Amino acid sequence: VELLASLPMSQPVVQCDILPGDVYSVPFGVVFTAELSLQPKDFGLQPSVPPFFWQTLKPDQNQINTTCILPGDDTNAFHVKVLVEEETYRKQNTLPDEIYAHHIFHIHPPAIIQNLLPFDMTVEAEDG
Repeated sequence: VELLASLPMSQPVVQCDILPGDVYSVPFGVVFTAELSLQPKDFGLQPSVPPFFWQTLKPDQNQINTTCILPGDDTNAFHVKVLVEEETYRKQNTLPDEIYAHHIFHIHPPAIIQNLLPFDMTVEAEDG
């Protein structure tokens, strides 16, 4: 998945590729000015909608649901859940919340499992 940043009235710019388990710090200039979106590589999907920006999060908002679609085909979409975590050191900072980025975004693509076997099965995720 590529992480894209969009300044107001401009095209998204790729910031980095995010692989499973990767941690990426958004550059300082991007944090305060750009909306972020995701785009799976090599599938022809558009950047995720809606984009997300830490300053537009509602108080206690703990997730963002965003979708990447194929151009001209709204039925085949890639849905992404972005879990929002507030930084634990936020309360120690003396800057006002409105001007200080203090969030971690955890990106989780969906998993759809269909049981075609003639018996029940149990599915467990590594993370619980």
